Amino acid sequence: MNSKGFLTLAETKLWRNPEARRSVVAQIIDYAKEMAFWSYEDLVSAVRKAGMKSKNDPLIDLFRELEGEEFDDRRFIDQVSSNLRQGRSLLLIIGDGIQEGVEQMASFLQQTPQLGFNLNLLEIGLYREHSADKDFLFVQPRILARTREIIRATVEIKVTVQPTDIQVTTPPESDQKKTSRRKMTEEEFFQELKTLNDPKAVEVARWILDNAEDHDLTIDWGDAGPLLKYGDPIKGRFLNFGQLYRNGLLGWTYFWWYNLVETGFPLDIWRDFFDEVAKLIPNASRQKFTSRSSKRQWEQISLGKSPKSPINPPFGELGSSKEQFMAAIDKAIQRIREVLDNE
Repeated sequence: MNSKGFLTLAETKLWRNPEARRSVVAQIIDYAKEMAFWSYEDLVSAVRKAGMKSKNDPLIDLFRELEGEEFDDRRFIDQVSSNLRQGRSLLLIIGDGIQEGVEQMASFLQQTPQLGFNLNLLEIGLYREHSADKDFLFVQPRILARTREIIRATVEIKVTVQPTDIQVTTPPESDQKKTSRRKMTEEEFFQELKTLNDPKAVEVARWILDNAEDHDLTIDWGDAGPLLKYGDPIKGRFLNFGQLYRNGLLGWTYFWWYNLVETGFPLDIWRDFFDEVAKLIPNASRQKFTSRSSKRQWEQISLGKSPKSPINPPFGELGSSKEQFMAAIDKAIQRIREVLDNE
């Protein structure tokens, strides 16, 4: 802990056992859950049992010695009590090779939304200058997953409630594997496109991805392929101009149309965009469809005159007109900006 009253729970593991990767995360979160039941007095008692002897409060004595007159013991006790109650702590896993299986750990983090902890991984490399040298050991700490951010929901309930009052049910591990979605990588996307034996699809996809940034588009890699998104920097909204599917098709979904309706932008912007793109693809047009389950209607580009379900066109057909496709996106984005300027 530090003099501000913030706690760190550390668990050290040798990482030779593959099962340790999962058990260590569950174990340290169990520690955090148990400590959420503790009072400040419980913590002091545990510190004393661990061997930190003092006639008075051992924590207060320690931090008074470290901080001097600036240390406020009443504020410290209040902060520690609050952090214990809310499960606010740093969980630190320390091991000798924990880079493997980091993403599999994430499922545990969502099981305790009532606790406000952060989880960090610290890998320790141990080296000796000579194998027979037992006197000197070089220890190299490495912070892992610094570029991998896992979004975790935390629920704060501002009424009198005990941690045991909050129950979180998660699906069995087998179900999680079935339902979890993994984002496709660019390499995997092009590997699958090449299996279609359609050089035009590969060429068009590569050109669109290479030129997307010049047209104010960002690429969001989904589980089926890249989405072409334009970000609304003012209101934080993202507008989807289509997805390049790994099976070579250019598509949209009815969920996407509902999102468009919710943004409040004039739907004529999207209808005009669809009409311009449809002209670039043989046998394509903007069509209206109805969801069988919700009976809600949406519009998108589809092949055929009046199919019951959308038939997404192949984006390889844009081979000779890919510049016109991006020009249609540019025109729609310009109209979006005009709407934003008038809001």
